[in-house]
Amino acid sequence: MSNGKKGCVIAGLGCGTMMLVGMGIAGFFMYQQAKAIQEGIENPEPRALELLGTTSLPEGYYAQMAMGVPFVMDVVFLSDRPPSEGEPGPDGLQSQRVFMFMQMKIANIKESELEAFISGEADQSDVLSQSGIQVDQSQVIQRGFFDMEGGKVHYMTQRGEVKFGNNANFNNRDGLSTLFVVHCESDPKVRFGVWFSNDPDPSVPLDQLDVIGTAADPEAFRGLMSHFGFCNAN
Repeated sequence: MSNGKKGCVIAGLGCGTMMLVGMGIAGFFMYQQAKAIQEGIENPEPRALELLGTTSLPEGYYAQMAMGVPFVMDVVFLSDRPPSEGEPGPDGLQSQRVFMFMQMKIANIKESELEAFISGEADQSDVLSQSGIQVDQSQVIQRGFFDMEGGKVHYMTQRGEVKFGNNANFNNRDGLSTLFVVHCESDPKVRFGVWFSNDPDPSVPLDQLDVIGTAADPEAFRGLMSHFGFCNAN
């Protein structure tokens, strides 16, 4: 009898039985994940609150989607429109404002590389491209950073096109946006996102554009971020 077969017998189970047990565990795990994904689309607010580290969403925002892949990533979409009746999921084409947040759990994702892109030290970001996010940098308005509880936020405000992954509802949006990365002192996960709003007057030159109250307004952005506790989130 081979060592492998002997091990199965010693354990009191046939090798075939052990394989079935393993398949059952894997199947249960996949079922739980599918259930969590469905819940994150049909009833996204509870999970969104957990990931954003808050007990309530900012006024005027609704959770459109909150889901994740174990050991890989989590993503949250908020917008200024309630989820469509009978049509769960993102409704980006009709939204005036969209807030997207992601946290990556993969070891080879580098927060410093994303910070370099936002600060203007790098021309491109592998983190963004791997996440399906494309940001037009041709009309950057401001770059900066500020402290928040447990960490720091680096940001870049700009005017131009933003592409949110392969979701047709969010693709190729022209407007104003803030791209940001959250550095948490006690947690290695890479947290970043985009806040987007429509351009109030696309015909106005950038140097004459009034961004107050838009997604390219640094003060408005700080106010929005004050609602969240990313570094204390689950």
